[in-house]
Amino acid sequence: MIKSVIINSLKFIIIVVVSTFAFITVSVLLPYSKTFREANQNADPSGVFFVLLTIILISGTAVFLVTHSGSYSKIKLACSLVLIIACMPQTETLFFIHAFPALTRADVLLITVANTMPIIIAVIFASLFFKPVIDKPFSTIEFDRKLIVKMGLAGLGYSIIYFVFGYFVAWQEESLRFFYSGSMADNGFIGTLKDNFVDKPMIYPFQFLRGVLFFVFTIPTATFLQKHSGLFLIGLLLIMLSMSIWLTIPNVLMPDMVRWAHFREMISSMSVFALVLYFIFKKRKVNSQ
Repeated sequence: MIKSVIINSLKFIIIVVVSTFAFITVSVLLPYSKTFREANQNADPSGVFFVLLTIILISGTAVFLVTHSGSYSKIKLACSLVLIIACMPQTETLFFIHAFPALTRADVLLITVANTMPIIIAVIFASLFFKPVIDKPFSTIEFDRKLIVKMGLAGLGYSIIYFVFGYFVAWQEESLRFFYSGSMADNGFIGTLKDNFVDKPMIYPFQFLRGVLFFVFTIPTATFLQKHSGLFLIGLLLIMLSMSIWLTIPNVLMPDMVRWAHFREMISSMSVFALVLYFIFKKRKVNSQ
């Protein structure tokens, strides 16, 4: 028993080390824009610790899902994790790219590529190092009217969570309000929604679409874990937390106070959204009328 724990711990350490090395190496080699590279010259050295913390969580998530996915396609699993953990946060960056003058759209794509590396490596090594602990028949998720209704519920649920937590958690930070609007004024929740409708009305369908995509991208996890309620919920939470933890890494794009405000918002809102996804997936009958 002790020997097995030691061996598995060493395997996990190897996954973390290799994933971290790949992430840092690719980040250094990618052809970021001159403005972004110059901005990163004064990067906070403590970022290495948070990079390691981030990759530990991502690696743990990969190991958990791989060991509970049986013979399910690891390629589909890796794609699912890449789309949620690496790609979805950067869609938000693109939407608000005007707030990051040092960043180009090409930089956002390159950041996504760098963030993809530790996820793919973690899934590959986890598949090589660990044997499945569950290998039962998968759930079947058919594309029908009920699934479309569930997708709509996920989009609506995410939109509500996004704006509620965005205001009551992130927007309460004065420095964040100034960073995005140039003013510390707080017009209240309804007033902020109205301001969004006037200044950037596309944010509403955009966030609805993101909620739908989150639902679609978590289907692989639901496919092999839906029959195990507790494990399914843990899997969803790990995925959403792995997506949120990127914000712990110091970056030159936003002040620390703004970054931590976003982290509090993300860690809380995505945990709630994981619960929402859990109940939407687990619901046997959905009224599609």
